[in-house]
Amino acid sequence: MSSLTNGSRPYRARVDRVNRAVLTGLGVLLRAAGAATLLAGGGVFGDDVAARPTLTRGPRDFASHHGWFWPVVGVGVGIIAALALAWLLTQFLRRRVGELVLGSTGDDGGQTVLAAHAMAGAVRAEAGDLPGVRRARARFIHRPHRGPLLLVTLTTEADTDPAALRDALANEVLGNVRTAVNRPDLRAEVNLTTKRPLV
Repeated sequence: MSSLTNGSRPYRARVDRVNRAVLTGLGVLLRAAGAATLLAGGGVFGDDVAARPTLTRGPRDFASHHGWFWPVVGVGVGIIAALALAWLLTQFLRRRVGELVLGSTGDDGGQTVLAAHAMAGAVRAEAGDLPGVRRARARFIHRPHRGPLLLVTLTTEADTDPAALRDALANEVLGNVRTAVNRPDLRAEVNLTTKRPLV
């Protein structure tokens, strides 16, 4: 995947990289633990290991003789649940933009707002019509104190010229969006993915 970024610090680079690393690490760890459990239960490591209970008498006695054990476990589980909830809220609430403010509509100081998903849909449709584009996605995300950021992901044919597509996107699609929302300084990040032919 190639990234063509109009902006000095794209939002995706800071968030998605962490998500990929953490989720990949968790996936590898859980797969390894599951495979080891299945192998042990199937007797690969010997009948003694297969017949051994998950919790031996030592850990059970320790838990029963120390009243603080289960409360500490409960607090730990609660902390993990809170962190997981905070991560989900970060993904689905803080990043998405609901409305785009277009500016004042007159002397009364009123403002015109546009649903961000509607403008993103227009970007998807227009970008999807560009030569060589097989699929287009677009959305607006929130950047604290720096305004919205338009994220565009394009899946292209294998023989598409990235430079020509970038120029067409910047001159036609992004230019129209900036004019429509009255934000000439609107930042955009474009990710290109090439659809390779099956050999």
